Amino acid sequence: MNHSPDLAIYYARAPSGEADYQALLSSARTYLDEDELAYIARFHFLKDRALALTSRCLKRVVLARRLSTEPRLLTFTQSAKGKPQLSGVRGPAFNLSHSSPWVVLVTGDDPELKLGIDIEDSSRPALPVSALPGFFSPSEIRKIVLCEGTGAVCANEFFKYWTLKEALLKATGEGLSGDIVGEFNLDTSRIQFTPFLDSGPRWQFWSQHWSDHFRISVAAQRHQAIDVLHIKEIRL
Repeated sequence: MNHSPDLAIYYARAPSGEADYQALLSSARTYLDEDELAYIARFHFLKDRALALTSRCLKRVVLARRLSTEPRLLTFTQSAKGKPQLSGVRGPAFNLSHSSPWVVLVTGDDPELKLGIDIEDSSRPALPVSALPGFFSPSEIRKIVLCEGTGAVCANEFFKYWTLKEALLKATGEGLSGDIVGEFNLDTSRIQFTPFLDSGPRWQFWSQHWSDHFRISVAAQRHQAIDVLHIKEIRL
C-alpha cells in the first residue's frame, strides 16, 4: 500500500455541463463496471447522474492509488447493512458522501476501522424547530435554537450537529435508518459523544466549515484523536 496519511479526505467536483459529463463518462468507461454504468444511467437529471458518476470514479481512483493497482481491477461488495466495501483485497476503510457539486471520500489505513463522512450545503434551509426532536436530544436542540438568541434554528449549529450524526451513523453502518441514543457535546476542546455506542476503541470526530458554505464531518472509532485531516483534491 502506498504511504499515505492515517486518515485522509479526497474530494472532486462533479461536472456541471453535458459536455464535461460526457467527457468524464467516456474516460470512466475504461474502469467502471456495467452495473455501475447502468446505475448512473438510471438518473433522469444531469446533476444526479454527474454526482453518481463522480462518486464511483473518485472511489475507484483513490482506492486504486492507495493499493498501487488499476481502478478497473477493484471489485466491491456490501456489508450486511448495505455499506460498500472492497472485495477480494485487504484495503483501506472508506466512506463517501456528496452534496452538489462536491463528492468527498474519507479513507483510513485500518481495513477494520469504522469510518463515516458527511458533507452538507449549509446554505440550504435547516429543519424547522418543530422537527428537531425527531433527530436531536433536548440539550442539542437548545444549542441549535439558542445560539443566536432568536428562538429560531441556527443553520450553522444545525448542520454541525447534523453532519456529525450522519457521519457517526454511516460509520456504524446504520445510515439514516439507525438510531443513536446519546448526544454530542461541542463545548469542549474535542467533540464528544455520550454515551459511546459499544465497548472497544472510543469514537473520535472532526468537523470543519469548508468551501464557502459547506460543512464536512468525520467519525472514526479509534483511540487517537483526529487533530488534522489531510484534504486533497482529485482531478478526474
